[in-house]
Amino acid sequence: MGYHLLAPFCLLALLLPPLPLGAPMSTAESVKQAYNLALHMQTQTSTLLQTYLQHQSTPFSDPDFSLPELKLRTLPPTAMHFENWHGLEDAVRLSLTHEAFLSFSQHLLLAIVDQSNLNPDNSMVENQLWEERLKAKGLAGNLAGIMTTLGLPTPPANPPLGTVPLGNTAFQKKCRGYVIVRDYGLWTDRVVTFLGEKEAEEGKDPFLALGRAAKGAQARHWGRQQRQGLWLEDGKVSGTHQNPGRRNSWQLSPHS
Repeated sequence: MGYHLLAPFCLLALLLPPLPLGAPMSTAESVKQAYNLALHMQTQTSTLLQTYLQHQSTPFSDPDFSLPELKLRTLPPTAMHFENWHGLEDAVRLSLTHEAFLSFSQHLLLAIVDQSNLNPDNSMVENQLWEERLKAKGLAGNLAGIMTTLGLPTPPANPPLGTVPLGNTAFQKKCRGYVIVRDYGLWTDRVVTFLGEKEAEEGKDPFLALGRAAKGAQARHWGRQQRQGLWLEDGKVSGTHQNPGRRNSWQLSPHS
């Protein structure tokens, strides 16, 4: 095992210090731990996207490259408006966030395999993707711990990914990796804001207001959100191209 695989484990060991035996972690401590990890992830996402694009050649490496309308149907959607997101019960937002980072841990593995084939002589991008995948799995584990403490149901740790839109050409694989890395950054921004709100609730246990009804809340409606734009599906880029400079709806607010 190379250093690039050992380093993330050392990093997480620093970010997630073990508790003394017999000392159960409170919800507030769990939220703080997850928040600290999410903050660290947020400091890396911009660099990760830039590094990814720089190693994919033109047009990806061109200055100001951006295709905000390009999406993958198997990724957690990013188009929910700020007001709609904040109108959800905390239990639902927690469940959606947990599911999102489980999904990203699997999609990042797919991007790693693609990069190994696309750039076999340059492991820089592959190494960074490995580190981010480990962090995504770690954050999903932290969120699952919070949900268990609150009595919320959690899905299996390794649910099947299902069929991901595949592309046989190098360009299609690069498009897929771009969308995975970009949306991973968007979700990281969202979880930092969400956990930051909970962590800032000093003097009371975060999520204390969760009622029994919230504990049974399901977030299946999330996947039924109508989404428009370009999609990677069946190895093709389909849809109507819109203005590449138009920002994603959840980026309209700095607090989303």
